[in-house]
Amino acid sequence: MKINLRKVIYVFILFVLCIIFSDYKTYADSEQTSDSITLKVAFYELDGFFEYDKNGQECGYGVDYLNELSKYKNIHFEYVPVDSWEAIGDMMASGEVDIRMPVTEPSTPSAKYSYTSEDILTSYHAIMTLKSRDDLYYEDNSTLSNLKVAVTENLIEKNGATDYLNSIVVYDNLVYYPEYNDCYQALINGDVDALISNIMDLTDDMKILSKFSIKNNYITMRKGDPAFATVNEAVISMKLTEPSFQSDLYAKYYPERSIEPFTKEESVYIQDISQFTVAVNTDQNPVCYYNNDTASFEGIAVDAIKLLFHKIGIPVTFTAITTENAKDMITSGKADLILSGTSLDTDSKNFFTSDNVFDSLFKFTVITGTGEQLADNAIIGIPTASPSLENLLLQYNDDFRISCFDTNAEALDALKSGEINAFFNSEYVLDNLLENPRYDGFSMLSSPALEGEIGLCGYNNPLLLSIINKGITQVTSSEIDNLITKDTLFNWKDLSLSDRLYVYYPVFITALIFILLLALCFIYYTYKRYLYTKQIEQKSLELETANHAKTDFLSRMSHELRTPMNAILGMSALANDSNSLDESKSYVHQIQESSHYLLQIINDILDMSRIESSRIKLNYEVVDGPAFLQGIVDMIQPLADANQVNFHTEFQNAQTPWVEMDTIRSKQIYVNLLNNAIKFSPPGSTVSWIIKDTPVDSTHMRMVCTISDEGCGMSKEFLTHMYEPFEQERNPYSDRVAGTGLGLPIVKNLVTLMGGTITCHSELGKGTTFTINMIRKAPSSLPQVKEKNAINLDVLAGSHILLVEDNAINAKVAKKLLEKQDILVTWVTNGQLAVDTFSDEPAYTYDLILMDVRMPVMDGLEATRRIRAADKEDAKSIPILAMTADAFIEDRTRTIDAGMNEHLSKPIDPKVLYQELSRYLEKRSHI
Repeated sequence: MKINLRKVIYVFILFVLCIIFSDYKTYADSEQTSDSITLKVAFYELDGFFEYDKNGQECGYGVDYLNELSKYKNIHFEYVPVDSWEAIGDMMASGEVDIRMPVTEPSTPSAKYSYTSEDILTSYHAIMTLKSRDDLYYEDNSTLSNLKVAVTENLIEKNGATDYLNSIVVYDNLVYYPEYNDCYQALINGDVDALISNIMDLTDDMKILSKFSIKNNYITMRKGDPAFATVNEAVISMKLTEPSFQSDLYAKYYPERSIEPFTKEESVYIQDISQFTVAVNTDQNPVCYYNNDTASFEGIAVDAIKLLFHKIGIPVTFTAITTENAKDMITSGKADLILSGTSLDTDSKNFFTSDNVFDSLFKFTVITGTGEQLADNAIIGIPTASPSLENLLLQYNDDFRISCFDTNAEALDALKSGEINAFFNSEYVLDNLLENPRYDGFSMLSSPALEGEIGLCGYNNPLLLSIINKGITQVTSSEIDNLITKDTLFNWKDLSLSDRLYVYYPVFITALIFILLLALCFIYYTYKRYLYTKQIEQKSLELETANHAKTDFLSRMSHELRTPMNAILGMSALANDSNSLDESKSYVHQIQESSHYLLQIINDILDMSRIESSRIKLNYEVVDGPAFLQGIVDMIQPLADANQVNFHTEFQNAQTPWVEMDTIRSKQIYVNLLNNAIKFSPPGSTVSWIIKDTPVDSTHMRMVCTISDEGCGMSKEFLTHMYEPFEQERNPYSDRVAGTGLGLPIVKNLVTLMGGTITCHSELGKGTTFTINMIRKAPSSLPQVKEKNAINLDVLAGSHILLVEDNAINAKVAKKLLEKQDILVTWVTNGQLAVDTFSDEPAYTYDLILMDVRMPVMDGLEATRRIRAADKEDAKSIPILAMTADAFIEDRTRTIDAGMNEHLSKPIDPKVLYQELSRYLEKRSHI
């Protein structure tokens, strides 16, 4: 088995790297584990801070905070359930827990506990009661003084609590309990009216009556605990890296604790109001607009106001702003409030403006391509019913000239006509407008983008203003985001009928074009199908013709192959029965002639097959041009003499000394054409071969070859099929001449492969002329080429040859040819035996190896590689000659690449065999 050393090395390197990285990971994991700190946290259930989810897992503000904290230091937190807050002190002292949180820092330094440098939560203390107490209100101090209020003794000692409780006359009504749980139970039982505790104890069934004593909360640990420094560093790092994390986390878990409750006066006011009417714009989609389909006001602002007043508890309706000055809607009594920006220029004595309900960026829309900058004195369009936009614009640039429009469509038409330079409005409104295909020619400037706030304006009423602002605080940012997302989703149903027609106009045109194209495609398809049907019929006819031609070819091949084979078998039988040596030699001579003809037929068939599959390759070499032509003349002349045909040549204009060509294939072209010319010419006629060459440049020449005869010629009909495989013209003369119908196709394809052209002129009964035109490379001198020695049969005698051949008959023939020259032959039948036999004998036992290629067990190529790789003195030098039926150039390349010295194609010509043996054995005798 052959081992790939490179693959072995790669696998070894990969194995070593895996071990290194595995050890590194193990080391890193061990280091990480060794540095990890595990701390136990007292888990006392506080609403929103420490809770259990539906799966029983710890959750809440505190859990999220510690999870984030562990990202900054390698700390693992474990939670220990605690029944009461007061019990945590004893558990800290005994070491059952390491952390207590949230804890407010005492007024005097603690001797037992360390507190983190930064707070983890801001809270406050409050007087709280049950929501079912409808008689109690926020900051109604007159009622607080009459209430029994539960509190723990520990809490009342905290700094600031006593003074505040005295100021609202509650201190004397306090009822003391040991723990908070006792206070809460007393409230539930009705033993007290309210309780005092940290706001962290506020639950869903409670409400706030009073707030006081804002406190920061910390993480606390035992004094001297070495882990405290790590925890404190983590808190500081997180505070610096994520400054908004704490406030975002508070908003997530305690949104209601930032809400200011309604006072008694505000609550009474709310109960007395049956409905509020808010005036809004009707053309500011998606901020606020009137939907004709639903006959209602819609948009972000409308939905936000509905949500706001729902939280306040007052019903709300909407009406359209119909006056030029929006404030007139209030003074005329048509509306209680108007939707406007907080920058609305209002009379502070008569009107109020609330906090913003939601924010919006305000931008400029311009005609696409007009640039990104607006001139200082630019004319800016705004909606008529939005005076706050004018204030916002003039605050940005007081040189702007303002032009008001009743509708957005009018403003954009004015922009398109050049009446104004830009249109200014909410980004939400502009986004919605530019979604409409009608406004494809407009674009929004990325800057400037001015921040604006959208709130409510009403007649001066501090109580109502307080109620609205408190209601605004109850609307969360996530709720506003959801409304914005819902109302800014573009829907084609929102387009007007004219807009829809505008949108579908190109669709209609496209559909019409599509229908026309479909009709054209159908016509084209019908026409192509007609052509296809005709092509099928034509191909069927051609296939039938081709099948007929192939059938005819097989019939001819059967005849052509059987004719020489019959001669070979017949002459073999006659030679076997003959008692006359001269008669037997005559038979053998005829057997050889028939064998050569049979071999030519086989070669033609194989050449045509390789040409059609594009597998043939040219092997260019520099040859002696005149000598090459003379060699062909010497080959053709005997055939001409035998057929009594005059063979005329003119080479006086073809004297280029050195020509680069594929010798075998070039000879095949000329011999094929000359053979045909002579075979199809009657006795006494002349066949002419004229070669002319003219220089093209210093290294190339143009060669023109003309081969003409006075033979039977070809018909015009056949001339169109003459280069098709297997085609032969049927006429009385051609039927008397043997042929395969492959000669001309082979010639045509070889000439084309060499980059040349071939033309033919022929008339039936008058002869044929072929003209070949091609460019040949013409080197100035003959390069160094390997010259073969003449046959020296003396070196053959006494040599020892290893013959590797699996076919017994071929082996017998080869042995007889070798032993005829007194050569000692050792015969083995496959490549494995050849390797074993060569390896087992001493060096230089064999002078040469004749190696077949296709053999069982092991082929000749692999056997040659193993012999060359053998650890023997003569393994590299012993000549190895391929003796195989693989006769193509690619086959020769494969044998040479495998390590063989020469390639001999079967059937073996004894002269060629002796010549190659003498050449290599003579060289070996000099070693």
